[in-house]
Amino acid sequence: MPKEPARLSDIPHPVMFDEADPLLRRLRARALAFPSAAEKISHGQPAF
Repeated sequence: MPKEPARLSDIPHPVMFDEADPLLRRLRARALAFPSAAEKISHGQPAF
């Protein structure tokens, strides 16, 4: 049985940010202060 080709959604993106970045920490704190906010890593970058 032939193997299915890999889909782009199956390929992980490398993390392209630094958790210790002070600007990211400030942005994360403000963004997650909203009641229904969530953080997700998308294409190697945080998205809120």
